[in-house]
Parts: sequence; structure tokens; C-alpha cells
Amino acid sequence: RTESSRKCGTSHVRTYMSLSAMTGQELPGSDLIRRCWMIDSFASPDKLGTGNPAAVVLLTPETNPDDPTSREWMQVVAAEFNLSETAFIWPCVRDPPQGITAEQFHIRYFTRNGSEVDLCGHATLASASVVLHFLEPGQEDKSDQALFHAKHDTLRAKAAAPPAGETHVSSRLSARRIEMDFPWKDQHEITSLDKRSDVISMLRSAFHLQCDADSAPFSDSVIYVGIDDEGGDILVELTQQLFLNLCSEEKVDYSHMVALDGYNRGIIVCCSCLSKEQTMNMDRDCNKNETETDFMSRFFGPKVGINEDPVTGSAHCLLGPYFGAKLNKNKIVGKQMSSRGGIVECTLKAEDGSKRVSIVGTAVTFMSGTL
Repeated sequence: RTESSRKCGTSHVRTYMSLSAMTGQELPGSDLIRRCWMIDSFASPDKLGTGNPAAVVLLTPETNPDDPTSREWMQVVAAEFNLSETAFIWPCVRDPPQGITAEQFHIRYFTRNGSEVDLCGHATLASASVVLHFLEPGQEDKSDQALFHAKHDTLRAKAAAPPAGETHVSSRLSARRIEMDFPWKDQHEITSLDKRSDVISMLRSAFHLQCDADSAPFSDSVIYVGIDDEGGDILVELTQQLFLNLCSEEKVDYSHMVALDGYNRGIIVCCSCLSKEQTMNMDRDCNKNETETDFMSRFFGPKVGINEDPVTGSAHCLLGPYFGAKLNKNKIVGKQMSSRGGIVECTLKAEDGSKRVSIVGTAVTFMSGTL
């Protein structure tokens, strides 16, 4: 039996759900109430309905993600939220790295179709907002940092300062700026003419472009075609004119992206931004909302059940280093041009043989409750 209560005009939702009824199995501690949140990551601090929404569910310290029953329950809950990703976090009892005081949690990510992913930027941002601002907020010795132990990496997040010249993020919404330490992803150019042609043909078909993929006007607008070193994401840099033309196309045929071989996660389409003088008259330019932006992007992941991701933090582990090298900058800002839109700030850190990408975004709390 499911009961729910809603308060109109607020962001509070309470839901009670029989966990055993959801999975058909009795779970250990299934009579417990789990707290949950829905948070818009990489959002505009003064506007609801922007950024990428993620759900965060707080579990008990005894959670074992390798237990089939627990895993199935997580998959069902992720399907119920029906968001691109749901993060499940639970306290971790282990010594933090030397010199670091931080709240420590295990974290796992599931998509709406039940797939588990190794890393999700916007769900990590949402989880950090929960840990830093909702769990024991009045505790005097509470750390301003959080460590998340994912399947293959340890992710560090901390509260970020407001932008230069501002004393707060937002006075109207529950918005918090979070800085995350993520792995650096390198890429290499696809030099095979056949494979490059396949990618260009896919774009032409997916976006209904009425031209020959091998014609000079189209191919000259494709500046770069590459793929990350792990074979996950294909990166395609276009001229800004062609990129904005793709943004104006409302109907995308994702089947062509699924049919393309040679990658296993997503297609990143991007462009470098022109100067303000060159773009100030465009409807969807880089400098909208007076944000100084270095590049624009879109992320498509129909192979993993996400046709278009509103804002993709993990994609900036690749985009940040790519445009940082191209523009010779260590600090760059990207704008993801989905219908919701979002801003991602990247700082490239390469020192002592270690390369990391610091990603900053704003988290806006939309809903909190229990299940």
C-alpha cells in the first residue's frame, strides 16, 4: 500500500512505500523509512526547471550493493523516480586520506532502465548537496567536504564559494554551489576516414540535415572527431553556426546514434564560443545570462537509455581538458544547450604526475521526502 501527502506551494513531498511490495522480496530492515531528495544539478540559481534533476536516496550503513536483493531494490526505486540517474548513498566507516577531514559515503548510480553506471557527475553533485547541507546541518564539527567511494574511484566534493563579486548564491531558492574533484579524461582523434565519415553521416541522419555528408560545406563545418581513451564517448566539435543549427532541430532520430558502432556510452556535440560581439544577436548564444562561456555542448546517450542528458558533469571530464588545451586556459566554463540548460565550471589541475578536473555547479533542491 502506498500513501502520499503533498503540500501545495512547497517542495515537500512525503511518500510511504512498502519495500517488499516493490521488489516482491523481504528486505533486511524493510520497515525503515529512507530519506530522499530530488535536486537540480548545474542549475541556474534563480530559476526552477533548469539543470539536470537527480534523485538521492540515503541508505543504512549495513547496505551491501552486491547483494542481489539490495541491487534489485535500487533498480526498482530508480525506475520509480524515472530520472536519468538516481544515486544511493550510505555512510562509510574508514580512515580518510591523510590531511583530509570529510564526511564519507559509499555511492552507486542507477539509470531509469535499471542500468548501473560507474560515474555520474550531476548525481554526485546532488549527493554532495545532501551530505553537506541536509545531514546534521547544525553539527559544530561537521566537515565542509564529502568523500564518495564509487565503484572505481573516490570522488571529493566540497562547498564552493560564491562567484566573484557575489556574497551569496541565491536568496530565492535553496541553491548551493558545490565543487567536485573528478578524473581527467584524455581523448584521441579518429583518423580513419571511414570511421569519421560514419560519425558525420550519423549526425546528418539523426538531425535530418538535407545535405551530403561528404560535401565540402558540411564536412568543413566538422572541426574535430575524437573518442575518449576508454572508448566511452565520441566527441564532435562543430562550427558554432552548425552547432546552433542542430540546436534548432526539435526532432532527433536517436536510432542512428544507437546504430553507430565504436563507442559504448554517449555522443558529445560541441563548439567553441565566439566573442560577445559576434554572438550577442543570436537567440541561443554562449553569453546568455551574462555568463562568460568558453564552449557549448550537448550530450546524447540513447545507448544507455538517455536520449539527451540535460547537463552531463562526467562529460566535462573530457570536454574540460579538450577545450582547455585548445584555448590554452586552465579555467573554462561550458554551457550545455539542452532544453533545460546548465552551466559547468571546470578547473584543470595537472601537477605531480596527477591530472584531475575540478567541476563546480549549483545544486537547487526541488523536493525532499521519505520512502
